[in-house]
Amino acid sequence: MKRVQANLDGRLRQVAAFVPPGCRAADIGTDHAYLSIALAAAGQVTRMIAADKNEGPLEAAKRTVAEAGFEGRIELRLGDGLAVLRPGEVDTVILAGMGGELMAAILRARPEVVADLRTLILQPMADGEELRRCIYESGWHIDCEALAEADGRIYEILRAVPGREKMPSAIELCLGPCILRERPPLLQAHIDAHLERLERIRRGMEASERAAASERYGEILERIQALEARRQRMRVSDIMGIMESFAPKRLAEEWDNPGLLVGSPAKEVRKVYVTLDITEELIEEAVREEVDMIVAHHPLLFRAVKSIRTDQPLGRMLQKLLAADIAVFAAHTNLDAAVGGVNDVLAERLGLRNVVPLQPQEEEGTGLGRMGELSETLSERDFIARVKASLGVASLRLAGGSNPARRIRKVAVCGGSGAEFIRRAVFLGADAYVTGDVKYHDGQLAKENDILVLDAGHKPTEELMVGPLADRIRKGIKETENITVTAKIRTDDWLITV
Repeated sequence: MKRVQANLDGRLRQVAAFVPPGCRAADIGTDHAYLSIALAAAGQVTRMIAADKNEGPLEAAKRTVAEAGFEGRIELRLGDGLAVLRPGEVDTVILAGMGGELMAAILRARPEVVADLRTLILQPMADGEELRRCIYESGWHIDCEALAEADGRIYEILRAVPGREKMPSAIELCLGPCILRERPPLLQAHIDAHLERLERIRRGMEASERAAASERYGEILERIQALEARRQRMRVSDIMGIMESFAPKRLAEEWDNPGLLVGSPAKEVRKVYVTLDITEELIEEAVREEVDMIVAHHPLLFRAVKSIRTDQPLGRMLQKLLAADIAVFAAHTNLDAAVGGVNDVLAERLGLRNVVPLQPQEEEGTGLGRMGELSETLSERDFIARVKASLGVASLRLAGGSNPARRIRKVAVCGGSGAEFIRRAVFLGADAYVTGDVKYHDGQLAKENDILVLDAGHKPTEELMVGPLADRIRKGIKETENITVTAKIRTDDWLITV
């Protein structure tokens, strides 16, 4: 017998996903029975009833069931709503593709059938608020909700189970209590759809002086305001505020250039990249992925710009960023100095304890570099091995000369370029100093002071902050926001050992 596969769109796939395995189900208003066939084919149901009140759709369903080879496995019934069912005949009812008010009327019309059900799977085309209110008034509650997209439209799918719970708030009835709690990716589009509908109603009512003075008009305005409050997106300024809260600009060195370098603080933000460096490749990816903001450690604009030539790398990058309206923010030496910033992460990665700033600033715990102790004394060889393993580097440069008899306990660190603090590390009694960008005469200084200086590279000693920084931003974002923050780690380096 010829079999055809029921092709379910995103809406019906989500409806099917909510159906409990092994249940006895009835699809009321089955139309072509595509959902019933899919559930039976997957072995998801032990009994499947497909019903419709109109003969035309039911005949279409019979043909589809026959073509799929499911005659005898799917029972087809003609009737209105739950009148086609006897109490206890099924434990799950599916209502999909009709208005919420109609669904509520169907459920209220046959309380004796509803009383024996264990699950309701509901996909209203409109009036979801009325349907949710009916569910809670009937002694049921919603335990799961989802949003699905099909044919350019957003659909809401509800699963309800018996058990009386507190009636949700008005905005929860409108948008869905579980949807608001879980904030799926389609939430913003869901809110926008409600706003568009209410704005149409508002404009229509404003055409009538009597309607505009009615209580209903006031209710519409209140609902629009409530939805707008949910719709309010975070802006670049909000991300800047999160950064300022733990890496304030005042901690930066005078010569530095942190802060918002490209874009407007008022820009709305949905996607954020966090990175060490901004490259042309990263910008191109950000454009493709529709990223709104890039938070970088190294400032894209550092020295005074006297010209912007788009045939040069910097000019091209600025052109692409501005054309795509991507904001760029940098936290440089302020992030180095901050509590929990680059140097604290580096010290933690190396297993240091009793950590204090290497070059303290006025605010407690802040400053460039860190000084701490290992939990145990290590040989020079073992310490070098620990640094390599901790930073994920295959090689590093040793300055000051190797001394197999050297023992390491007190360690200073400074992410990035920190050779200027070698004397400070010596003064504080460090046995070893881990940093990057060590030059020839820095090595000579280390040799003269008998301190092991390890140049682990600028990138490896700083990029380890990218992940924790992304986490800090995520924690600072309001729970009501649906924003993606991605840590971007480069796999290449400007400098390699060959």
